[in-house]
Amino acid sequence: MKVKKTNCGLKTSEQLTEERRDTNNYAIKENGWLRILFLTGTIFLSGLLLYGFIDGQATVSVILAYGILIVFLGTCTLHLFIWRVKVDDEVIEHRSLLGKRCYNFSEITGGLYKENGTLEIYSGDRKILKFDENINAALFEYSLSQHKIPQETWMSFREKKCIIRPKENHYIIPGIFFLYLLFYSVILIADAKDAAFLFLLLSCIPGSIFLYFLTDKTVVRDGWLYRNGFLQKSCKIRLADITKMERKKMLFVEFLILYRDQKKIAKISARNRNVDWLQIKLADLKKDNKKRKSKK
Repeated sequence: MKVKKTNCGLKTSEQLTEERRDTNNYAIKENGWLRILFLTGTIFLSGLLLYGFIDGQATVSVILAYGILIVFLGTCTLHLFIWRVKVDDEVIEHRSLLGKRCYNFSEITGGLYKENGTLEIYSGDRKILKFDENINAALFEYSLSQHKIPQETWMSFREKKCIIRPKENHYIIPGIFFLYLLFYSVILIADAKDAAFLFLLLSCIPGSIFLYFLTDKTVVRDGWLYRNGFLQKSCKIRLADITKMERKKMLFVEFLILYRDQKKIAKISARNRNVDWLQIKLADLKKDNKKRKSKK
């Protein structure tokens, strides 16, 4: 039985069959909730701009601010709705904003799983396809295994150095809203509008979320854990000194908390990439320490 790793967990070839999907003819699309999110944002901002024209409040600065964001969100929405990988037996059809291209499985020389959760497909040295971490590519991974196409992974190098940090979508979306509100505030300040301070104040909310996720980084290297975070003091911890770990829910967020002699020394979001690996790594170290003590 072959076990395939996916972004949503582990699936077997039997489970893929149970989903009643034809493994020779299928289509893979972008995540549905992302499409709805960007489409809703585009429609909402377009409605606000239209209301501004009707109400006579659409100044040049307002049109510029809303126009830039509408174009950006609209382009992202088109990409999310157009992007598709369709497999028909041996033929792979890839559709995107740049057009439609067709490949054959015989052209593919390998697949590479990146640390950020993406799957890149290569034909020789040329990258021809890319599945982001939010896309469920389980069927395509199964097709690669059926065609005996090698799939390399960065995990073999993870024992030397592993980076634990939030997924990109955790800070990209707040970053977009932060930059927009900041940009709009600057335009309102230039027009001497009273609402400028309000928008500048509102930008602090997504800005804080953006900086929190962007700076949240934990590196495990050579038996040491290096922890950095937003408004947190950097720390360096020897893995062997960690005596206890537990997962604890706080409001709507779950954390992996590390202890040294009953003292909390680090708190890492359980939704961060590679947290499960760290938990397994610490559990294995604890077992090895027990074995060494029992031998003595």
